[in-house]
Amino acid sequence: MFGRIVVPGIVVTPWVQVARLATDTYAFGDGPIVRTGSGPAELRVRIGVGVRLQVSRCVELDGEIAVEDVERAAFVPGVRRDNVVLRALLVWRPSATLTSSGVM
Repeated sequence: MFGRIVVPGIVVTPWVQVARLATDTYAFGDGPIVRTGSGPAELRVRIGVGVRLQVSRCVELDGEIAVEDVERAAFVPGVRRDNVVLRALLVWRPSATLTSSGVM
């Protein structure tokens, strides 16, 4: 995450993520954990931005867009995929206050 960019009523959060997923196999028991086999690793590089917009006092629009590059997709050497994620949520936060005796 790079940090937040805040202007009145809007929060923008850019981010980058790198993930390496392995297909290695391991054996474990009473002694140390031992790697018994190794396979191809999948590498995922993602970059995106999240946006939160205050629509009213108790309603927010929360969205995100991201692109992803996958090397060795599904752990198959030579296979590459590009993905796009688009997400939008409408969030309602009622102004009621929760107290020990219930909602006020």
